[in-house]
Formats: sequence, structure tokens, C-alpha cells
Amino acid sequence: MTQPTQYGPRIKAQATYFNVYQHIPLARTRETFGDLYGHPLEEDTIRHANSRIEEEVAPTTQEIQRQLCDSDVVHCDETGLRAAGKLHWVHVASTPTLPHYTFHPKRGSDAMIDGGILPRMSGIAVHDFWRSYFKVHQGAHALCNAHHLRDLIFIHEQYQQAWAAEMIDLLLEIKDAVDQARPTQDHLSADLLADFEHRYAEVLARGFAANPPPDPPPKKNGEGRSNPRPRTSWIASGTTKRKSWPSCTTSVFPLTTTRASETCG
Repeated sequence: MTQPTQYGPRIKAQATYFNVYQHIPLARTRETFGDLYGHPLEEDTIRHANSRIEEEVAPTTQEIQRQLCDSDVVHCDETGLRAAGKLHWVHVASTPTLPHYTFHPKRGSDAMIDGGILPRMSGIAVHDFWRSYFKVHQGAHALCNAHHLRDLIFIHEQYQQAWAAEMIDLLLEIKDAVDQARPTQDHLSADLLADFEHRYAEVLARGFAANPPPDPPPKKNGEGRSNPRPRTSWIASGTTKRKSWPSCTTSVFPLTTTRASETCG
């Protein structure tokens, strides 16, 4: 012991566990130590413990980043978080075994670049169609079917479009088929895949028929550009060698792009 008050690694780890992992504020973490041990930690002590652990785990964090950049498929998302009374964002890039979090005051491309994964990764980025992902990651993309199902439910309930319910049933049927096949094989049979593709295309055709593109706006002063289809009308997975499911959309939502043998989400 070299100081009148000195804390060992277990106490410091417990302080960080309460404050960072359990999201207990500094003042309440201090109070918790007072209740448990009769000795409340000062807030600066808790901050110092957090900083030390951040330094200690830096090599692990860097290794997680490296492995994510080399992964075949990486799931990405972002969610809002209040910090010092202002809105910040937590960005996550993950696989089933590799989670990486970036805390940033911005939601868009600046935060994704600072996270250091999306600009360098070589695999498929799975996300919710937030446009910054397409800007930062130049490789292949797949859109999350969990979001698609939510949008399809909205279209079916609010606009009574039958094709949306048909697409919900088909996507869930495809997922069930993949789940059943996965223990013994890494792809669906050719006949089953062809059946899914045929039915998928039929539902798409009904979706396009129910949601034709809008008429082009009138030209001004004899000039003007032709009105392109909405940016959400067709999605392809870019440079990926895997076969893509083409996407049907309305002006409200995108549908799906994913590997032919699997649905994400």
C-alpha cells in the first residue's frame, strides 16, 4: 500500500461494471458503493477506472475490428443515446461472436468512418437501408428482413394491399426452410430454390402493379430532367457473387435484398 486510500483491480472493475455495463449513473454508482461497503467512491475514481479499462481492452477491440473487416457478413445498426443532455449515437457492427460499439455525436457517415469497420470491411453489410451505409461501404449490401416485415405489415394494414401479406408469408416460409436445412447443408435444393424464386417474382409483379411509379413532374422553362423511379424501387447486391433477390418497393418502403439461400433478420 502506497497511499492512504487505494483501490485494487476488483473494486475498479466493479465500478466500471456498474457504471458502463449496467448503465448506472456516476452519482448512483457512488451511492451504491456507500450502501454496499460503507465507503462511497468519488466520481473521478469511477471515471479513472473506466479510462484504465478502456486502455486495457484496446488490443482486444482492435482485434475485433480486424476480424469484423474480414467477416463474410456483418450486421450494422445505430441507436440514439442521451449524453450530457444531447443526442448522441451508438453504432454497432457485429457477427454472432464479435460485437463492436462506437459512441459518436453523429448518426451518419462521419461516425461510420470513425468506427473504422465499414470503410474497410470486405463482406456483406446487413442493415436497415439507412443511406449512410451505402455511402461508406462500397461492397455488397443486404437489407434486414426484420425491418421489411414491419413495413409490410404497415402496408397491408393501412393500404389493404394483399401482395404485402403474401410477401410476409413467403419470407417467413423461406426462413423456415433455411432453418430446417441448415443443420445438414449450407444451401437449399435447386427445385425448392427455383420454386421460391418463381413465387417471389410473382409477388413482386403484383406489388409493382399496385404501386406504379409517379408521373414525371412538368418541365420548367423548357428544361428539366426525366423523373427517375424512386430510389427504393429496385435494389441489387452490387459486387456480390451470390445470387440476389430483387426488390419490390412502393414509395413508402423497400423490400429485400439478400442471399438466395437465406433471409436475414
